Amino acid sequence: MFYVIKLVIGYNGTHFSGWQRQQRKRTVQGVIEQALSQLFKTNIEIDGAGRTDRGVHAYGQVATFSVETTMPAERFHMLINRRMPPDIEIHSAEIMPRAFHARYSAKAKRYCYKIHHGRAKDPMRSDHYLHVEKTLDLGVMREVAKHLIGEKDFRSFMASGSHITNTVREVYDIVLAEEGDVVNIEFYGNGFLYNMVRIMVGLMLDVEAGRIKLEEIEGIIAACDRTRLKHTAPAHGLYLVEVCY
Repeated sequence: MFYVIKLVIGYNGTHFSGWQRQQRKRTVQGVIEQALSQLFKTNIEIDGAGRTDRGVHAYGQVATFSVETTMPAERFHMLINRRMPPDIEIHSAEIMPRAFHARYSAKAKRYCYKIHHGRAKDPMRSDHYLHVEKTLDLGVMREVAKHLIGEKDFRSFMASGSHITNTVREVYDIVLAEEGDVVNIEFYGNGFLYNMVRIMVGLMLDVEAGRIKLEEIEGIIAACDRTRLKHTAPAHGLYLVEVCY
């Protein structure tokens, strides 16, 4: 039987050189492809819903691949997950129509950025949260978020190295929530440019710290100039939460 299989994947990005396969480097895509190729005894390549950088984590990355096999479909999930290392979890393996594609069929994505704020450091969180040695003013950060919601040209928020020409995206919502000494910033939109979420977080932190004024934000967006924003929040606080179809 010929199958198109959708994987929903969680991973701890700390010890990966990002999602995308690279020669002589440990990547999420590379590890999964190697395991699938061994399982199905043929060369398997997977298509991800998007790339994550070195150190970025995921609760709900999505990937698809096609395979022709006599293996019972109901065993796919168990057999694939059994071959994963401790820092990757295959949450589900679902048979999809042939036209389905992890990237091109996606309608929206959710990301979350996690910040541990306060003077005391927590070494157990060092690979999973950005630590800011002060108590953050979430009111100011929410005001920044208001300027970032909507359909806009976000070229100022795209890191160099991307070859994308259409930089218009729509951010549906940005929600900041505090849980003890952790601030979770959730971003929901129809798509995000390279490092866009991390640059948005950098802007929030710069405004909160007084390095950029609230009234400058609209001008920064309109300028479509990456040099106006120099702060990109570190990768280890970022999580791909969900890909929506």
